[in-house]
Amino acid sequence: MTLSEYQNLVSQIQHGKRLPSALYVFRDPSSSFGPALDELLQRVIERCGANESHNVIKFRLDELKVSFLAYPDFLEEAHPPLHQAITVDLVTGKTRHTEYADNINPPILHRKETFLSAHDPRRATFEALTKLEEKAGLYEETSTIGFKLNWERLLRSKGLVVDGHQLRQVTAADDAASAATDHSAPQIHRHKTALVRYDLSKPVKTMMEHGLLKKGSTIFDYGCGQGADVEGLRALGYEVEGWDPVHRPQTTKHEADIVNFGYVLNVIEDPAERLEALVEANRFARRLLIVSALIQETVAMDRAATFGDGVVTKRGTFQKFYEQHELQQFLEDALETTVVPAGLGIFYAFRDPADQQDFLAARTRRVVNWAEVSARLGFVRPGPRKPRWVVV
Repeated sequence: MTLSEYQNLVSQIQHGKRLPSALYVFRDPSSSFGPALDELLQRVIERCGANESHNVIKFRLDELKVSFLAYPDFLEEAHPPLHQAITVDLVTGKTRHTEYADNINPPILHRKETFLSAHDPRRATFEALTKLEEKAGLYEETSTIGFKLNWERLLRSKGLVVDGHQLRQVTAADDAASAATDHSAPQIHRHKTALVRYDLSKPVKTMMEHGLLKKGSTIFDYGCGQGADVEGLRALGYEVEGWDPVHRPQTTKHEADIVNFGYVLNVIEDPAERLEALVEANRFARRLLIVSALIQETVAMDRAATFGDGVVTKRGTFQKFYEQHELQQFLEDALETTVVPAGLGIFYAFRDPADQQDFLAARTRRVVNWAEVSARLGFVRPGPRKPRWVVV
C-alpha cells in the first residue's frame, strides 16, 4: 500500500479528532473503517499484539504509521490518561511498545466527542463539557494541555476543577485536598548543572558530521549553559546565539534555522515545565530542532536520592535519565511529529517532512578530527602547565 492509497482510505473516515499530522478514532468491537482499512488493521493487530484494551487508533496522516492506544478510562474520565501505546511502521514492520501507567505526566485526551461517530449517544455528554471548557478559555493555547500536569496547572490558574464531566469553580474543600497532597520538595540548584566544557558538545558534533550545519544557517542554543557551543561555533564562522536562564538571561530568545536543545530536559525537575521548555524550543526552530538528554545506561545513580521521575544528586542538582525509546516517544508525543535518532540520547525533529526524508535517504556521516578542531578553537583541557580555557 502506498502512502497516497493509505491517506485516501483514512480520509474516508467521517469522524475522529483530526490534527495536522494525525487522526484519532475511538475503537470498539463494532468499529469499521471500510473493508480495505479494516483488513489492513486486522493484519497489523495480529502482528503487533494489540487487543480490545487499545480502544483508540491513531492514524498518521503524513506517513505510513498507525498506533493502538489504551485509554482504560476513556468513557468514565473526562480527560483520560494514556496507559499504553503500540506504534507500527507500516513500511518496515517495526513495532514500538510504550508503557505510561507509571508516567508522572502522561498524555491525556480532550474533545472526546470527536473520537466517536456522529450517532453515538455518548457524544452529548462529552460535547457539553467541551463547550464549557471552551467558554472558560481553556483551549486558547493548546500546545501543552495534552499532558496531565500541564492541564491541571491550567485549571488551577483559572480556579477551576473538572468533576466527572462537569466544570466548576474550585471550593475550599478542593484547596484543602490539594494542600494535603503537597509535599515539600528539596532545593534544586539548576545552575550547578552547567558544567565547564573543553570541547563542542556531542549533539553539535553529530550535526556537523551529518552535514546539517551549512554555511549561512542560523543557530540558536536554547539552554546554552556557559556557552561553549556558542563560542566554538562562532569561531568556526557560524551565525549563532545562545540563551540560558542563569548564564545568558539577557539574550532574547528568537527563531533560527536550527535550534539546539542540548541536555536541558534532564535537569528540569518539574515535568510540566520540562514539556513547556521543549515546546517553546521547538517553536523557535524554522528547519530543525536537535534534542539531547542523558540516557540511563550511560550513568551510575547508586548514590543519588530518588525525587519525582528522576534523582537529586549530592550537589543538589536534578537529573532525569531516559531510556532511548522513552525519550523518543516523549518527543513524538510532545511535538506531534516523528523524530530521527542521531545517536544515543540525540534526536532530530525536522520542521518539513521532506527535509527528514532527504536526510534519511542520503544520510552519511563524515569523519572529523575533533582534536584538531578543538585545538583550532582554543579548547584546552586543564592539566600541568596548560592554560584553562573557560567560556564566561
